[in-house]
Order: sequence, then structure tokens, then C-alpha cells
Amino acid sequence: MGDRRLHAALTLPIVTLLGVLATGCSSEGPATSSDTVTAGAAPGTASATASSAANTPIQIRIGDTVIKGSLNDTAPARALLSRLPLTLDFGDLNGEEKIGHLDQELPMTRMPAGDDPIPGDIGYYAPWGNVVFYYGDVSRYDGIARIGTLEQTTPIQRHDGDFSATIQRAN
Repeated sequence: MGDRRLHAALTLPIVTLLGVLATGCSSEGPATSSDTVTAGAAPGTASATASSAANTPIQIRIGDTVIKGSLNDTAPARALLSRLPLTLDFGDLNGEEKIGHLDQELPMTRMPAGDDPIPGDIGYYAPWGNVVFYYGDVSRYDGIARIGTLEQTTPIQRHDGDFSATIQRAN
């Protein structure tokens, strides 16, 4: 019985020490603000929505409807922000999202391989070059980057057919 207690008493400190050493030996440099992941995001996801102070307010105009939102401080969001105002034609995909194709790709620098967006997220789907407004629950896919959020999704979800939307900085 004494050997068992000694083994149990030594196991936790050794495992903890190994974890600390493995973390300290990482080949990656220290985390930067663009490495920040939103609180509550699953480990390894591309949420990377830096602190809300870094978010840039935007508005999306669909006809007479204005939807407020924000873009986060990630490479694809900053690149999209530099192109605003921007009008895109959107269509529905699978009853979960509206997609609009960009003429030029956005950079995916420092973004994880994929993400699992939630309703209300603004995303960029790199394989197709699409800006995406999520109003349904989609699964994790490689190539998705969360680049912002919408304050509401109902006006977007209501559009059954194709529509044009202008994304611009909020005043």
C-alpha cells in the first residue's frame, strides 16, 4: 500500500512538470494580439476575435434594412475592412448561411485551418472566396475563418432569393 501512495504522490508533480517543460519548448514564438481566441471558443478554432476594443463597427445594408455588426482584428477581417464600402450579391446555402463571392481572396495569415461558426457570425470561406453571414448552425469546416459578428440575423434569414448587400464602416 505504501508503494501505491508514493506512486500517486509522485505522478501528479511529474506530469505537471512535463507539461510545463513541453509548453516552454514550443517552437512557436510568444502569443500576440492576433493569436487571441474569443473566450468560450473551442481550443484550436479560428474564432480569433480579439478583444472587443479591437473590433470595428460595420453596417450591412440590404435595401432599406440596416444590420449592425463588427469585424474583428484578424488578417482576413482587416483586409475586408480595407475594401469597404463593398457591395456583394448574396445567395442562400443549405438554409444556414448567406454567401457572397469576393473578386479577390482575403489573406488567411495566422488563422487556424478551420472553424465552427455559430449563428450571428460573419465568416470568410477561403476555398471559395466567400463572405458568409451565418444564421443557422453549421459544423466545423476547414477553410472557415470567423471575421466578425452580426447584431441580428433575422433580416438576413428572411431573404429567400438572391440579394445585394453593401458592407460599410458604421458612422
